[in-house]
Amino acid sequence: MTFFRISVLLLVLGLTTMPARAGTERGSGGDSIAIEFKSVGVALSSLFKRGDYPILKGNSIDAFEAIVREASVQSTDDELSLGGEPKSAINFADEKKIVVNRKRWEAISSYYDRAELVFHEYLGLLGWDDPDYHLSSQIPWGSPQRDLEARLLFLIAPVSDLNDTTYLDQGWCFEWGRAAGRLEDAQKYYSENWGWIAADPKLSTERKDTIDTLPKIRFPKIIEDICVGRVDRSPEAVRQGLTELNQMSQSLEKILAALTNE
Repeated sequence: MTFFRISVLLLVLGLTTMPARAGTERGSGGDSIAIEFKSVGVALSSLFKRGDYPILKGNSIDAFEAIVREASVQSTDDELSLGGEPKSAINFADEKKIVVNRKRWEAISSYYDRAELVFHEYLGLLGWDDPDYHLSSQIPWGSPQRDLEARLLFLIAPVSDLNDTTYLDQGWCFEWGRAAGRLEDAQKYYSENWGWIAADPKLSTERKDTIDTLPKIRFPKIIEDICVGRVDRSPEAVRQGLTELNQMSQSLEKILAALTNE
């Protein structure tokens, strides 16, 4: 574990001693789970636009993108259930709202299962019947190339959605720490599976070269310095951090595009 991730963990543990808000639900403005849930929805719609996915096409992709943008997401400590069956999340189509149980969400360790839950709930808001995740389970994970896509998807989602000065101002160093950890995870997976990915006959030399830049990407050190207190959180430092973060995000987007464009 890097010094940055240890420092972020200590910061988060310190934040847990702050007084809790009244009530058990949180709006997405101060809710890391709701932010991650919504940003994965944004990343999924982008993924569907890039690749040849049979589930959504044309107007359906536009409708999915619109509902992700318009719907609100909240997380809660309250147990959620439908027909007496416990649920990780419930969607309310009339209100364009999704409520996520925090404990059950955190218990989902798989990138794929989280993405499928997000997809399932947004399909529910669109009025699509998705019993037993029949549609949402059709995201074509499984090959090393698709598995790397999933890791990049969950890396890009928080980086892109949290690329704003307000999040640094509100103490969102925990989110930066998770993004740094996911970058390490994607790079490790890449190094272990590059041979399988490179063997894909659909990948041109140019696309392989683009994907091969992943190990060279580094999380902005200025963000780490701000979060652990080595650098004052001045407007200039924040601007520099967000500029470097945006550059990193653009590089990751190019790699994801190289993986998914057929």
